[in-house]
Amino acid sequence: MAADFGSDRTITVTPATGYHVADVVVDGVSVGAVNGYTFTNVTADHTIAATFAIDTFTLTATAGAHGAIDPAGATVRTTAPARRTRSRRTRTTTSPTSPSTASRWVR
Repeated sequence: MAADFGSDRTITVTPATGYHVADVVVDGVSVGAVNGYTFTNVTADHTIAATFAIDTFTLTATAGAHGAIDPAGATVRTTAPARRTRSRRTRTTTSPTSPSTASRWVR
């Protein structure tokens, strides 16, 4: 995507349902799990990459007297394989459809 010299450009990072932002890396430096980043006073090329991870939940099972739950005390975690996609000069919104890393370049 293009940015005029000296302008500001805001990038929105949006995970798909069931996922969250794991990390955002700007110009090779992590800025944490943020939902957006603003390049201010753009005077050079920059890079931004967002990593997404699946949301996980813990299920704890216990049974009272005279019964059983199988599996007892289990922790259930749902995961999916990671996928990395890259593109140049795209829209400012990143929306994965699976766990992925989406990279965007600001020019």
